[in-house]
Amino acid sequence: MATLGFQLKLLAAEPAAGPWLLPVASLTGVLLAARNLASMMLTPTSGFLLDRLDDPRIVAAGGVLAVLAGVIVLIGGRGVTAVVAGVLLVAIGEGFSQPALVVWTGDGAPSHVRGVVMGGLSTAGDLGAALGPLVGYALLGSAGMRPAYSLCVLLILTALLVLGLVRGSAPAAQRA
Repeated sequence: MATLGFQLKLLAAEPAAGPWLLPVASLTGVLLAARNLASMMLTPTSGFLLDRLDDPRIVAAGGVLAVLAGVIVLIGGRGVTAVVAGVLLVAIGEGFSQPALVVWTGDGAPSHVRGVVMGGLSTAGDLGAALGPLVGYALLGSAGMRPAYSLCVLLILTALLVLGLVRGSAPAAQRA
């Protein structure tokens, strides 16, 4: 999402872009806000599914697949409609995968170190949020938009592989 404004700026500069209802900066802000709102609204649904299913990997994988679809739409789609669709798919995926990751991590951690493990997960998320834009803009400057987004696809596919290879759920005695 760090490159969203840049992508919209490129689209607005295309000869066939025509007039836009909102300026690029405003549209970027609206899409980022909509992304957060959509993700927050889906989190309770994710929690419901996590309570009903035995394996949080299923919910996480569904979310990661939605993120993957969103990034693929952002790579291949042209125009504002494709960007909006891609952003919303990513938001849907985040709304499902992030709560599942937190539950999975908490359930899998021994109770005496659960706080440390959850703090490590939060720190890793903060580190990724801080480094992601730096890496994204470095890739944009050297390789362009599609290779930068293609790297995202590779990372998302790696996440799916990890979900498929690691153990499912924590033993019942470790569940919070």
